[in-house]
Amino acid sequence: MNYLSDLNAPLLQLSNGDVFTLSDACRGVQVFGGTGSGKSSGSGRALAEAYLRANFGGLVMVAKPDETRRWQTYAMRTGREPSLLVVKPGGPLRLNFLDYILTKDGIEAANTAVDVLLRIAEASRLSKDRGGDGGSQFFEDATRQLLGNSIPVLYSAYGRMELSAFYRFITSAPMDAKQAEDPKWLSESFFFQTMSKAVQDPIHALPSHELGTIAGYWRFDFAQLDKETRSNILITVTSLLSRFLKGRLHDLFCTTTTFVPDMAFQGAVIVLDMPIKQYDAEGIIAAQLLKYLFQRAAEARDASAPNVRPVFLFADESQFFINSYDAEFLSTARSSKACTVFITQSLPTYYAKMGGANPEHYANMLLANFTTKIFHASGCRVTNQWAAESIGQQIVRRRSESMSRTSGENVGWNEGENAGTGHSGSGISSYDRQSYRFTSSTASSANSGKSRGKTGGESFSEQSGVSLSEQKDWKVPPETFAGGLRTGGDVHHRRTDAIWHQPDRQFQPTASNWLTVSFEQVGAP
Repeated sequence: MNYLSDLNAPLLQLSNGDVFTLSDACRGVQVFGGTGSGKSSGSGRALAEAYLRANFGGLVMVAKPDETRRWQTYAMRTGREPSLLVVKPGGPLRLNFLDYILTKDGIEAANTAVDVLLRIAEASRLSKDRGGDGGSQFFEDATRQLLGNSIPVLYSAYGRMELSAFYRFITSAPMDAKQAEDPKWLSESFFFQTMSKAVQDPIHALPSHELGTIAGYWRFDFAQLDKETRSNILITVTSLLSRFLKGRLHDLFCTTTTFVPDMAFQGAVIVLDMPIKQYDAEGIIAAQLLKYLFQRAAEARDASAPNVRPVFLFADESQFFINSYDAEFLSTARSSKACTVFITQSLPTYYAKMGGANPEHYANMLLANFTTKIFHASGCRVTNQWAAESIGQQIVRRRSESMSRTSGENVGWNEGENAGTGHSGSGISSYDRQSYRFTSSTASSANSGKSRGKTGGESFSEQSGVSLSEQKDWKVPPETFAGGLRTGGDVHHRRTDAIWHQPDRQFQPTASNWLTVSFEQVGAP
C-alpha cells in the first residue's frame, strides 16, 4: 500500500495558498476547545482522516466509550478498515510487554524494562490525581534501584521475564544478613534459587562483575536498610505489580504476545479499546504502558531514509494520557516521522493532571514541543489569555478624531430714577425806618428723572482634528476564543471554526502566524 513519506507532502488544505504538511505533522499538534466546541468532530476528525488517507500506521488512545466506533467510521471512509487492530480485554490481541522488551533487545534491554515499570508506577499515580511530593523522588530512585537489581537476574536465570516471578523474587529476598545465612531460608527462598541459577546455570549469562554488584546490593544495601524504609519500598513495588498479577491487565500484558507496537510501522492502526470512562485506572495504566512502548519503538527505528512510513499517536482527552516522557518524545519526533495529536479542553485540565509542586512548569514544557496549536471556542479565561499571548501582538495604527464647539450669549439691563427739591436764599435785604419799608427774597429748585438701558451679545467657535497613533495590540484578542468562533451543529450548518497557529509560518490570508480555519462536521449529530 502506498503511503506519503515526503516531509513536504501536503496533508490538509488550510487556505487557497496554505497547506499542512507531513513535516508540520511530525512536529506535533495540540488542540484546545471547550466541551461542545467541535474540536473532536472538527479539527480532530480532519487530522485523523488525513493521516489515515496518507496510509500512516498509528496508535490511538481511547477515553470515551464511543471513540473506537468513531475510528472504525474514519477507517471505513478512508478505506483503512483492514488496517485497524482493536485491542481490548477478552480479545485475541495480547502483548507480554516484558517478553517483548527483552526478546527484542536481550539482556541489554533490562534498563528499558525498568523504565517501563516506572512509567506504570507514574501512570498509577496520575490515575489517582495525585502529584509528587517531597519524598517521591527518594522512592522513585529506590524503586529504580530495586528493579535494576532484579530484572537482569531473572532474565539471566530463566531466559524470560514474568511479573509473577519478579514478585516472588523481591518478596523472598533476605531482610538482614543473618537471614541470608539461615539454612531454612536458603532451602525455601525463590530469591536464593534464582541467584544460584544465574551464577551456576544461566540461560543468558551475566558478566561476573555485574553479578557481584547485584549480590552486593541485596546483601549490603537492601538488607541493611531501616526496616520501615525497606517495607515502604517493597510496598511501593508490590502495589505497582499487583494490578498485573491477575485480571484484565494480566491477560492483556502478561500472558502471550499476538501483536507488537512495531506493527504500526507496516501500517497497522492500533486502537486500545479500554475507555477511561469505563475502565478508570486500569484504562489509564494500559494506555500509558502501550503508549510508552510505542514511543520507544518509534524512537529506536532509523527514519532517515526517504521511504520510511510515518506513524501517528492520537489521544483525544489527552489529559488522561500525558506523562513526563512526552516532552522528550516530541522533541525528537520529526526525526522519527512520528506525528502526535493531543486534544484537551483547557490548560487548567493539564495542570490538574500533572500534579506536583509545579504543574504549570511541566505543562508549559510539554506544550512548547507542539509546533501547531489549534484553538476552538472556549470559555476558559486562562486558556484564552494563553492563546492570545502565544499568537502574540502586532503594531496597529489607530485613528482618532476630535471636535469641540462653544457658543455663548450675554444680556444685561440697567434702570434708575432720581428726584430732588432745593431752596436757596431767605432773609431781609434792607429796612427803611423812614418809609417803614421792608423787603425780602426767597429761591427754590426741584428736579426728577428716569433712565433705562439694555446690553447684549453672542459668541460661537468650533474646532476639529484628526490624529494617528501606533500601538501594540493582540493579533487575536482573548474574546475571539470566547465568542467569535462557530461551534458546529445545526445552528452553524455543521461548521466549526478554529484559530490555527504555527509560530514559524506566515499564512497568506492574514500575513501572520495565525489563520481562521473552518471544518465540516462530517456525520456529526
